[in-house]
Parts: sequence; C-alpha cells; structure tokens
Amino acid sequence: MGGRLDYLQKQPVAALVYKHRAHIVNVFIRRVDSAATMPAGHAQQQGYNLIRWRKDGLDYALVSDLNEKELRQMAGLLESQLASK
Repeated sequence: MGGRLDYLQKQPVAALVYKHRAHIVNVFIRRVDSAATMPAGHAQQQGYNLIRWRKDGLDYALVSDLNEKELRQMAGLLESQLASK
C-alpha cells in the first residue's frame, strides 16, 4: 500500500505497509547499532501479533492483527526475498 518514515523508541525506522485481505501489516525496518537488542521471535499484545528478526545489520518487525500463522508466512516470504538479493 505504501511506506513512510516513522519513529520507534525515538529512532527513525522505515515503515512499509501491506494489505492482506482486510488486514494491514506494518513492516518496520531499522539499522542496528552494536548496543541495540531486539529478540527474534513472536509476541502478541492487545490483539496484535509481532514477528521479529535481525539480518545483515537490520532489525525487521512485522505487526498486524493478522493471525500468527499467516503473519509468519508473510515474514518468511519477506526473508526469502531478502535472501535472494
């Protein structure tokens, strides 16, 4: 759907916005400094799922009200696209 510059924890992040059926999926991407910590994995809070991982000096976080299984599938597609580049 688009993208924007956003801020998480007072740091600039790229935010890509996708639509999957009636669900919005935000993908946040930020550079990693040596002191940054962002555990990989899944979390759920207030009806939203969060999938996180780190690759090649960047942190990735997918956030949506989409169910965990489908959000993991989207994360896998994004990771495979990144790996092919």
